[in-house]
Amino acid sequence: MSIKGFLVKGDNDKDEGVSREQADKIICELRWLSWGLVKIPLIVGALVGAFFLVTFISMKLSVSNEPKQTEKEMQSFPAEEKEASDQ
Repeated sequence: MSIKGFLVKGDNDKDEGVSREQADKIICELRWLSWGLVKIPLIVGALVGAFFLVTFISMKLSVSNEPKQTEKEMQSFPAEEKEASDQ
């Protein structure tokens, strides 16, 4: 990366370039800032979204299986009542 892009005001309000150490420090701070403001919230948002997606899909599957289970239970009740009445 060119350090010509980083300018500071020098004497007589003239734009001057920064030193290599100052440029490295600025770049390091910008990297940390990008992690704090962009990358970490993006990762957290993706994890929360994935959690809600998995929860929604599992709820959808359990609701779709509920009528089938209810039918099985209803079919098993008459057989149990017949066995009880036979005894």
